[in-house]
Amino acid sequence: MDGSKMPLDGLAWVVQIFPERLPPILMKLRTVISLLASPLLLQGAKAQYVVDQDLGDLNASTPRTIVANTAASSGSPARDEAQFHSAGTNQGRVWGNERVFQFELTEPAILTLSTNGAGDIVGDPDFILLEGLSVAFDPDRAKYEALDALGAAFMDVDGPQTESLGAFFPGTYYIAVENYEGTDFEVSDPSHSYSNSSCTVQLEALSADAEDFWGYLGVVAGDGSTLYFETLDSTLDTAIAVFNASGTLLIENDDASETNTQSVIALADGLPSGTYYLAVGGKGTDFSGGLDNMVAGPSVEGDFILTHSLGESFSPESVNGVIDLTYDQSSIRVFEFFVGPKTPESFTSIGEIALEDEPFDFDLLDSDFDTQLTIYDSQGFWIYFNDDFEYSDDGDDTNDTFQSFLELDEGLPAGTYYVVITGYNNDILDGFSVFPDSEGTDSGSYELKFPGGTRSGGLASGGQVWFQFTIGEVVSPPVDIEVTAVEVVGDQLTLEWVAQPNAVYQVYSSTTGGSFTLVPGQDAILTDTTTFTIDGSGEPVKLFQIREVIPN
Repeated sequence: MDGSKMPLDGLAWVVQIFPERLPPILMKLRTVISLLASPLLLQGAKAQYVVDQDLGDLNASTPRTIVANTAASSGSPARDEAQFHSAGTNQGRVWGNERVFQFELTEPAILTLSTNGAGDIVGDPDFILLEGLSVAFDPDRAKYEALDALGAAFMDVDGPQTESLGAFFPGTYYIAVENYEGTDFEVSDPSHSYSNSSCTVQLEALSADAEDFWGYLGVVAGDGSTLYFETLDSTLDTAIAVFNASGTLLIENDDASETNTQSVIALADGLPSGTYYLAVGGKGTDFSGGLDNMVAGPSVEGDFILTHSLGESFSPESVNGVIDLTYDQSSIRVFEFFVGPKTPESFTSIGEIALEDEPFDFDLLDSDFDTQLTIYDSQGFWIYFNDDFEYSDDGDDTNDTFQSFLELDEGLPAGTYYVVITGYNNDILDGFSVFPDSEGTDSGSYELKFPGGTRSGGLASGGQVWFQFTIGEVVSPPVDIEVTAVEVVGDQLTLEWVAQPNAVYQVYSSTTGGSFTLVPGQDAILTDTTTFTIDGSGEPVKLFQIREVIPN
């Protein structure tokens, strides 16, 4: 299915990964997906989860035990308030009956869930961490979504195991113990019988340092391309800094200007490929000691909004955060980011295959293995992906086509791009990054068809084949410039014409009408008129041209 990533089910993962970051022209590129779920038979108005038990305070010295059974019991009916979650679970799958547990985290901590032995997990319960209880109906998927999910733990082993939910600051949280039901097609049948599960797990709060709370921005630019970070939409008086992978300070900014106390770091020439860190603090934060020895500002705390560029194809992305001097872990917030390589490590050029905005396609249908096909822009951000040309997810592979086909009805803007052929199943990431499944990927002979050509070859398990291609620019034919006045007074010639806004003009002359040369001093005219000296001696005819300068 288009956009497939997760090896568990082959359903669409793309809609979970930063869809809000895309500008309208490219929104379709990250969401080339056809979810095949039928409407579920969902009954009753649902507004939120229902808490079954309050576990009280949670800290390092007070672990809590969750004992849950999703089946109905005396005084506790079976409940199914949400079927998927805004974070931590694949949106193409379905969760059924649940039990919800509330707790109050009293100190910054890493939350873990663990079991002690056989019998602690019965059935297939999954554990969803929530910061709220809200649910809402999603008409596109015909099921209810938990809006406040923060993460999930999947404990599928009937024996000792420990799973981390991540690091969190003090506050009220919830654990939803959800019975996993399966993929959409399994529960769209009205005759589907919901199953149940039970568990006994330990919820613990482990000590956490500042690094446990670092954020992750992913790939933000290509090698040497423009990137920036700013906090201009913040109410907090900020200071920001960029560090390299070794923690050395590269650049910092306190105030964007004399009148703006927010911060801006803009790098026109970008950074070399590699790992970096962006730190956000309040006014007075001292970054000079490096990443490991930063000193928080003495008094400024509050909310901030960090906005950063995301290549040249996508809209900037923003991250909300809080500077809280109550805890060392929140006095300065750090975000890891990456700058990708200039190009894939190895590729073959197939030249220009279409003009800008002209429809074209890539076709792997004559290949003999289960393929994946991805298009990247020039900075290493993937923009189009297809796994299977036809995939019904009905349990019957008879009419399925597991080869890939990308049809770009609206084409692409002019520029350089890359297309990569992989076998199922690979993770497709920004930064020209493709990671094969640890158990290997499909392999065989491929045949890639595109406008004006074909490329064929063999692909080994875990392999990838990259091609560079270009989309040509449509060059508009020259437009005649309307001359409105010509006046000669002595040896002074004045020309007037209808000028276009922000255009630059030049004047050329010729005595034969063949070769024209630039008139000295007439190479950068910004108005609709010019006057210059002419020498007409010995030249019965002199011709002049007005040309608009077309930028490269």
